[in-house]
Amino acid sequence: MRLFNSKKYRVLSVFIAAIMLFASMTATAFANDYTQEDLEALREIIVDFYVDPLTTDMLPGETPQEIFSNLDEHSVYYTAKEFEGLFQRYTGDYAGIGAYIIEEDGKIIIERPIEGSPAERAGLLPGDEIYSVDGEIIRGLNAAEGAERVKGPVGTKVTLGIIRGNNERVIEFTIVRANITNNPVSYEIIDDIGYIKIEEFNGHAYENFAKAVGQLAEQRVKQAIIDLRDNPGGGLEEVVKIARLLVPPSPIVHIGYRGFDYTYASFSTLKPFDDIVVLVNEYSASASEILAAAVQDTGSGTIIGKNTYGKGTVQQIFGLTNDEGFKITVARYLSPNRNIIDGRGVIPDIEVERLPQDIQIEEFLPISYSNTYSLGDVSSEIAGVQQRLRALGYNITDKAGVLDQGTLDAINTFAKDYELEEMTDLTTEMQSAIEYIFVSKLYSKEYDLQLKAALEYIKEGFKR
Repeated sequence: MRLFNSKKYRVLSVFIAAIMLFASMTATAFANDYTQEDLEALREIIVDFYVDPLTTDMLPGETPQEIFSNLDEHSVYYTAKEFEGLFQRYTGDYAGIGAYIIEEDGKIIIERPIEGSPAERAGLLPGDEIYSVDGEIIRGLNAAEGAERVKGPVGTKVTLGIIRGNNERVIEFTIVRANITNNPVSYEIIDDIGYIKIEEFNGHAYENFAKAVGQLAEQRVKQAIIDLRDNPGGGLEEVVKIARLLVPPSPIVHIGYRGFDYTYASFSTLKPFDDIVVLVNEYSASASEILAAAVQDTGSGTIIGKNTYGKGTVQQIFGLTNDEGFKITVARYLSPNRNIIDGRGVIPDIEVERLPQDIQIEEFLPISYSNTYSLGDVSSEIAGVQQRLRALGYNITDKAGVLDQGTLDAINTFAKDYELEEMTDLTTEMQSAIEYIFVSKLYSKEYDLQLKAALEYIKEGFKR
């Protein structure tokens, strides 16, 4: 721990899942009004830490947000509530329903529920819009504001109005809030091969990854698949510690700060696995790319999937004493072989698509859940239901978009298979059930060509 002092500010440096700095500005410390002294102190911090040379004259603005608009897209100033959400995401601990949310076109969208969370148990799906919270419409809020509405004390109930698909009909879900400790690591054994999924590199990533490795070692598993698909990144220290478990003595990543470089390295000669495959896709970013590049450049394993996102910068997080905060891009990183990641990503050794060729998601018609359909009805939504049922393996010979007996028979076979009530119409509830199962199956191992390729690759003894 280091303490930096100056006339304008004081910075206490600690490490919490990423580099976290706590800065004390002048007395007003960015309350609701910003004095010129406050803003000048903020500019000086930026000038001292930003990756590229700057002067305070290059940072005009009358608010912190205006000042930060002069920087790159990854440098952001946060209000107290926004910063609390950022902090919780990095640490992995908070009270709520257990779902990641994003803002798209003024709508608060569930990116994905956390496995085993109240949100997942309630049946919330990726892509669902949170239209209202306890009766209050929240369209127009940003993601941090939306999250603030959803959070609350443990044990209290929150009623979410959910819009699914293109439907404007609101479905209500009442969920009991809980303590959410987001363990981003899950593992299992598939055909004697260890499979470890890392959702993100939050403050619980390394400890749970190490536990997973230990459990697999106890069962004498010597080959592993590390799944980094859809992993947006996280803490630098977390990914470095994980990389040290996987790669031989060598550089892990080169971090280029302004004026000096720093190399994180591995020193261990012990390898938990003889063979490693890392799965990546176009949404594997930042810390995920650090790990994938380290495995690839050191020859520790093989990368399978799609080209990664290409975020090759490092942000440092500053928490202010008034609970607001910001993050600044302080460095760029290179792979162990000094390959550029930013804007390029990590190119997989073996490129494989995620889904079978006959399942083209972009061609699937939307379901609005707004109407109940009877025999003889014609609609594009009926065609969308037929597409999903066919993808789930149900045979339908009816004309596309027409609810004839063949489609109704397939619907009722589906209902029987999933212990649902059979019906004479295609109700909105049945449409929702079909969509839920379809999405679940879509991301299951059955349709996962990249995972299948990794398993086959290991079983074949890396003979490619």
